[in-house]
Amino acid sequence: MPRLSKYNARQRKKLHLGEFQEFGFGVTTVCQKDLTEQQLAVLLDDFLTNAIESNQLVFGGGFEAEAGDLRLEGYIMLDARQGSVSEEQRAAVEAWLKARSELTEVSVEALSDAWYA
Repeated sequence: MPRLSKYNARQRKKLHLGEFQEFGFGVTTVCQKDLTEQQLAVLLDDFLTNAIESNQLVFGGGFEAEAGDLRLEGYIMLDARQGSVSEEQRAAVEAWLKARSELTEVSVEALSDAWYA
């Protein structure tokens, strides 16, 4: 992480540092093995509509096959020019994912810096 004292407010804002730092979180889920393409499409559409957009969030990710499992994984940020995901929004997404019978495992990370690892 760069030293903040060497940047003025405009630079910190542009670089998402200090008071302009933004937070998001990652999700990883494992889907049931017997889901059809249609069921996966409905799951993804429901996720984007009811868990992401309804909470004013954006999702970067999708389905990925890994070690014989189909996973839905990605990173979630606030759908705004600037700002951070709240703990309430993170909890709402987690609750939505855990309520879905199509998902056998759900892992929702803690809030983290959305711009710097």
